[in-house]
Amino acid sequence: MNVINHAVSHSLRFVFAFLFSCCCVWAADPPNAKPENQRDEITEQTIYIPYTKLRETFEQKGRGVFLPYEEFQKLWQAARETTRPTPPEGPPVRTIISEVDNQATVSEDVVQVHAVVSIELLAEGWLEIPLHLSDAAITHATVNEKPARLLFDADSGYKLLVEKKGKQAETLKLYLDFAKAYTKEPGQNHISFEAPQAPVSRWQFTIAEPGVKVDIQPLLAATEVPIGTVGPDSKDKTEVLAFVGAAPQVKIGWTLRAEGATGLQALVKVHSQQMVWIDDGVVRTRAQLNYQISRASLDHLFIQVPADHKIVNVFENNVRQWTVADTETGQRIEIQLFDPARQSQSITVETEKYTTDEEMHDLTIPDIQALEVSQQQGNLVVQVSSELRAEVSKRTHLMQIDITDLPPTLIDTPWTFAYRYSTTPVELGLRVEKVQPHLAAESFLTAVLKPDQLVLNLLVRYDIDKAGVFRLEYEIPADFQCSVSGRDWEKVQAAQIDSYHIEDGSPRRLIVDLSRKAFGSVGLQITLFKWLDDPNLKAPTGQASTLVLMLPRVALRSVSRVQGRIVVYAPESLNINAGSPRGLRSISFQEALEGLEEQSRQTPSGTRPVLAYAFGYDPAQLDFIVERGSMPCSVGI
Repeated sequence: MNVINHAVSHSLRFVFAFLFSCCCVWAADPPNAKPENQRDEITEQTIYIPYTKLRETFEQKGRGVFLPYEEFQKLWQAARETTRPTPPEGPPVRTIISEVDNQATVSEDVVQVHAVVSIELLAEGWLEIPLHLSDAAITHATVNEKPARLLFDADSGYKLLVEKKGKQAETLKLYLDFAKAYTKEPGQNHISFEAPQAPVSRWQFTIAEPGVKVDIQPLLAATEVPIGTVGPDSKDKTEVLAFVGAAPQVKIGWTLRAEGATGLQALVKVHSQQMVWIDDGVVRTRAQLNYQISRASLDHLFIQVPADHKIVNVFENNVRQWTVADTETGQRIEIQLFDPARQSQSITVETEKYTTDEEMHDLTIPDIQALEVSQQQGNLVVQVSSELRAEVSKRTHLMQIDITDLPPTLIDTPWTFAYRYSTTPVELGLRVEKVQPHLAAESFLTAVLKPDQLVLNLLVRYDIDKAGVFRLEYEIPADFQCSVSGRDWEKVQAAQIDSYHIEDGSPRRLIVDLSRKAFGSVGLQITLFKWLDDPNLKAPTGQASTLVLMLPRVALRSVSRVQGRIVVYAPESLNINAGSPRGLRSISFQEALEGLEEQSRQTPSGTRPVLAYAFGYDPAQLDFIVERGSMPCSVGI
């Protein structure tokens, strides 16, 4: 037994040594390739195999198989040829429904449809063409004057089964009749079809009654067939031609024409939304009247507007023309319509009125009424300009509501007053007055005194609230040339100057008109210039001169609060001392320049600050004592 085991061991060692050597050579180089200086002899490798457990060792998952490289290439090429995708043969689709022409006719309880379906057969053999129509009853179907083979599936509906022989494409026509009951509802009937789908799908819908409103969805294009183009009885019916495209479902709804009650007048109710805007000197109104009409149609509408309001416009799509006639109760608007209104009609009326300040104190909101109607109800809303203040003086048939209770079309506007009413006439009186602006002014004045001239720069910052202003006023001293400009700095906007002029008086008044309304923080600068012809200032004469100057300031009647500061500058050649100032309080230079921008802090060239004061609401007058050289002189400014 040991001899046999030894022999088997020697044989297996030789075989696996040979295979391992071959595998090493093939793995290193491709076939038919030999590296330089490669020896032909095979090197023996020794592998020890547990021959007593061959099956347990090699019959496991992941075991390998050794084979020559040529055999591996053959298997690899065969596997690639087997898995390579085969290009499809023939067209990408087997059938196409290219066009469908549907003619639908309404009878007593059902809608009957005659359809001509054009089908292109592209592939050979038995073909199924989906027709859908799972919700309809097919009454007749033929192909080439022969009964059509139809299949029914509960999920997908009907299918047409045809056999095509030969590879050449063919076209056939399927003549199909189907019907379905439509749904009747008060005022409207409707029906839907799961019809065959095609890129070109036409529907001709016919109702044996004229003047019917038809709605087809989805709708790419539609037209009403002109009267007299279909047949002698076309005037007694309504025909609509529509293109719907490849829609999975077609919905058709139609409303019969309202004939009205013979011998009875129309029953009309109106819901009104009246909007009023009150600005300084003008009241504008827009009233939208929505009519609800039953029993008969209306071709004329009548509306009443107060006599003192100008009618600006009356409009809606169906309005042909409108005229106005004066009556004892106001103005009567007569509106002619293109087409008689049968169920509903909307009319919009716009008016305006220009008022004086006296009329604004007792203002009546216009009551716009629809005449010859059984009821009018709705909403009345008023918006008052932010520059005006209004309070209600009288109110009739109006119930005040919160703005959040208004209809969605009105809720986005910040109305001042909002009301609801259920009957007419209504009356709303307001007392309206202007909101007076609140102006606070802060002034900074620099006085630059030189031997031959005096320059005053007045920089004013306004804080304006409650209402804006278009006019600013100042008091200025006499005999000065004047210029005005807007001035801006941090958080202060420059006033937009339109023009300015000076009114003579005591004191003189400077009037500045603005091109834009001033509101918030606004800045303005006034420059005053005067030549001096005083020999006591030009040279030391030993004589005194007296001059008096009233400080320029904001007109007190135009502001509620005013304060200011002044700094006097002079060259080294002039020694200046204070005289007896009035309305002024002496302060330090640091306090006088506090809070000013850098440009206003700069000292004028060739001068130095000599005096600083603060002033308020009272008129201010400044006196100087000026000494030139060694000779003192008295100068009152």
